[in-house]
Amino acid sequence: MRRKLAALSALVAAAFVFAVPASGITFGREVTNGSSSYPSVVSIWTADDAEDDARLQCSGTLITSRIVLTAAHCVNSTGLYFVQYGADQLYDDVDLLEVAATWKNPRFSERQLVNDTGLLLLRDPIPGAITTRLPSAAEIKSIQTNKNVKYEIVGWGKDQNGESASYLRKASVDDQTNFMKKAKWWRNDVWFAVGKWNKSEKVFAGSCNGDSGGPLFATVGSKTILAGITSWGAEDCETAQPSIYVRLSYYVNEINNVGIPTLLINETKQNRALPSVIVEPRIIGTPRTGSVLSCDTGQWSSNTTNISYSWSGSGVPYAFAGATVSVTANNSFSAKEYVCTVRARNSNGTIERRLSVTQNPPPSNVSRPTITNMPTVAFNGNVSITCNPGTFNFSTSVTNEWWVGDSSFFEPTTRIGTGNTLVFGASSFTAWGGKYLYCRSVASGDGGTSATMSSSSLIPAFQKPIIKAYPNINGLTSWQSPAIGTVATCSGWSWSNTMTSESVGWYINSSDSFSGATLLQNGASITLTQSFLESYKSRYLICAVTGVNQGGTQVMYDSHYLYYFPSVAPTPTPTPAPTPTPSNPISSVKPNAPFNFSGTIGATSVSLSWTMPGGNGLPITSFVVERFSSASGWVVIGSTSQVSYTDSGLTPGSRYDYRVRALNGYNYSDYSSTVSASIPVTPTPTPTPTPTPTPTPTPTPTPTIPAVASSSIYTSLGVDSTGDFLVNPDIYQHRNVSVTINLSSVSQIDFVVIGLKPTSSANFYDWGRATSSNSNSTWSRIVEMPTVNPAPICTNGVSSKVYWEVKYLIQLKNGQEIFGVLPSRIARVLTGAYCPSP
Repeated sequence: MRRKLAALSALVAAAFVFAVPASGITFGREVTNGSSSYPSVVSIWTADDAEDDARLQCSGTLITSRIVLTAAHCVNSTGLYFVQYGADQLYDDVDLLEVAATWKNPRFSERQLVNDTGLLLLRDPIPGAITTRLPSAAEIKSIQTNKNVKYEIVGWGKDQNGESASYLRKASVDDQTNFMKKAKWWRNDVWFAVGKWNKSEKVFAGSCNGDSGGPLFATVGSKTILAGITSWGAEDCETAQPSIYVRLSYYVNEINNVGIPTLLINETKQNRALPSVIVEPRIIGTPRTGSVLSCDTGQWSSNTTNISYSWSGSGVPYAFAGATVSVTANNSFSAKEYVCTVRARNSNGTIERRLSVTQNPPPSNVSRPTITNMPTVAFNGNVSITCNPGTFNFSTSVTNEWWVGDSSFFEPTTRIGTGNTLVFGASSFTAWGGKYLYCRSVASGDGGTSATMSSSSLIPAFQKPIIKAYPNINGLTSWQSPAIGTVATCSGWSWSNTMTSESVGWYINSSDSFSGATLLQNGASITLTQSFLESYKSRYLICAVTGVNQGGTQVMYDSHYLYYFPSVAPTPTPTPAPTPTPSNPISSVKPNAPFNFSGTIGATSVSLSWTMPGGNGLPITSFVVERFSSASGWVVIGSTSQVSYTDSGLTPGSRYDYRVRALNGYNYSDYSSTVSASIPVTPTPTPTPTPTPTPTPTPTPTPTIPAVASSSIYTSLGVDSTGDFLVNPDIYQHRNVSVTINLSSVSQIDFVVIGLKPTSSANFYDWGRATSSNSNSTWSRIVEMPTVNPAPICTNGVSSKVYWEVKYLIQLKNGQEIFGVLPSRIARVLTGAYCPSP
């Protein structure tokens, strides 16, 4: 047992005035290698209880590996005893060995200082101990009667100055028995006097405090035996008297026959030792998150009367009193300690064993995982992508997880696999191409788990269908009502890459967007019957082409606003045959029909215009204009050799349809397309009060035509250095543009239609209804701008420009229509490429 050394004990009172227990070597020499020169000479220590520090009591001689011979006055009936063996200095860091039993000569007299013999029994034998055996009485007498005998005393006591020993001390002495025989009380049978007389100082070298119980060695030649036990000496250690030793030859038989047997019996009767451990206690379990710790108290000596234990430490809940402890996750940055303190008790005191285990903090990341072997393009074969795990402190294992996310800036949302490798095939590129792959390393340790994410790695995707040219709806003309039976066709589209499948369909929608459109039929053409036109008029006919490949699906489309106003009983009036009837052989030649037929509505007139058609070899001599109304049906209203005609004197609020045919002097052409016009009604002016009591009659109302100024067109785009609004089609296939028209507030407005077209094209794109606000004074819609072919290009950092025109149609509630076109330089909308600085 390890004990703390303390100060020397107080002297034990003696029966004689000058006689006290001998405690140290006076006027001797220090032995710096006592553990090897005098290994059997031990120091004896005592403590009042288990909590008290041990202090030096006496010296002694190890006569067996468990038994120490000492003086009787060194043995107390209470307290704990310890022996230090193998020390060179008194306070060396050498264990103090526990004493299990003691024997004190029952005939010892403190008054007479006779029978001063005692024994100590160590709890455990000292392995490999070097002892000094107990000689027989005959051996002792044989040595002591030899005239060449030399005596030596050895001990751990104080010196002549009363100073505590540091090293073991020894002194050579002479037999001074004859000197002591002069005293009447001297008992030569039990005592033996020794000392070294110093004539100049007139003192004896001998023993002093702390040497009690130590040996007196007698040597003849090469043989040294134990001849005596230090018993008592002069009170002041600087004495003119010899030191008195127990004559061992007188007591050796009693020690062997009575002392030692009684000592062994006392081991079970006295219980002088503290509890001792036979099998050390231990904590069972691993301090790992989720595990349970229990305390095994071990095995203790038979003199142990009670064993208990308790838990403490930073990992144990406050005031915990249970038998087992559950290890929870360590959320701190330092280790958590779990301590089990085992206490073994008996009447002599308590021995504690403090057992502890520590739970490391959660794993802390040192380096992030890295992804390798990610291909740059998608393909149909398989590839193994590798994740090099991240490294962590305080981890016992690291596993990898594979995650996919939509962004390289935010945490991924979908876990797709585990392990250090991930096999990607065609289906993987199809499912996750264009997304971002992450590797997440999850570390487990005693303190819990933690994770770290790799940098993102872009997953290559199969190239989606890329539009090269958009489809066009053919056979229909903007602003004109199609003839019944017209066949619309869809053509002109192309892809920049290969499709695995392609389909064409016709759809109808209330807006010019494909979103929410209803499929009518599949195929590249559709016939516009009367029922079709009546069912879907004022809606958008859409031709949509759907392309599919490994990269996904892409839809492109074209739309046409169905502007249809059917005539009432449209029975044509026969046109008079031309006169005279030609007899020329080429009289069978028929001219082409006029085209680009359009009209401009006035207050009571409609100005019509068209484009001169081809005559097929004969000149066109005139054009015949016909008009349809609900009252008269189709009638010829005039003819002209020009490509324009004005129909005047029309009734406000009425609707008229017009068509025209060409004549080459022999034959008429087919009819042109039909143009419809509604004559506006002039709104009623506000009555002006007059002094005349009779109110002024209200004139016939005339509809107000909303004013549209060129400065009233706005877009949501920024402007370039010329003040034009820019759209960059190279960034996206389509770009949305907000177009707003400001009108004078007219409550009769039913709806407004807005569209765009490049100045180089005859067709308007994205023609659709606008949304009103501010009491019909502002109409806006989002216009989708198509890719221009050819696209703008950059020259010396400057883009070429494609200008766009804004077209609008205003439909009044009374059926009147007002339409117009704002040129590109007024609308200020253009397309250009993004050109970095040269």
